[in-house]
Amino acid sequence: MTEEQRDLLVLAETRGVSLTINDHGEHVGSCPFCTVEDALTIDAEAQSWRCTGRCQDGGGLVEWVARARGVSRRHARELVRAGLPEGRDAPPGGRYSRQKGVVATACTRRWLDGEFDPDASDGHLLSQVTAFYHANLESNPEATGYLERRGLGDPELIEHFQLGYSNRTLGYRLPSGNRKLGAALRGRLRQVGVYRPNGREHLSG
Repeated sequence: MTEEQRDLLVLAETRGVSLTINDHGEHVGSCPFCTVEDALTIDAEAQSWRCTGRCQDGGGLVEWVARARGVSRRHARELVRAGLPEGRDAPPGGRYSRQKGVVATACTRRWLDGEFDPDASDGHLLSQVTAFYHANLESNPEATGYLERRGLGDPELIEHFQLGYSNRTLGYRLPSGNRKLGAALRGRLRQVGVYRPNGREHLSG
């Protein structure tokens, strides 16, 4: 999906929302999340939306994707960064928690591709995780900014030592834990020390 396609207007229309323009130049239509007519308002310039209907929700692109896909905001940010891989939206309706950022009918499917093999040797599996963390660091301004402040921002140094960043997004690249492959991968990642017994990434942060 291109940058242009990651526009709120396009996402709304993809979900079947018919939009009109009001006197303030905003786009108005039925909210796809609570199905109240003319409750949704999108400011195309600010890339923000709000609902005055039952769900009383709103935000930017990340909040829309979190609501539409039934995932956390952290997961939604990764989906946006990855160009919103193909996947079904969650069904309309359902409660939405602003604190947790998930709908009651939260989706357990993962749309992000991962190159992790549960049958790989320990060394190869760790190499796959290292490559993920390294790519994660290079695409994360917060992480690269931290290295710059510590005097470690030299690209050759980062590449030579394969420095990486763990920010609790590895799980989004794995099948859900309630599936056979997802459970097998998480078991292997615990064995090699990437995951703790409680299922969290050992090097998180």
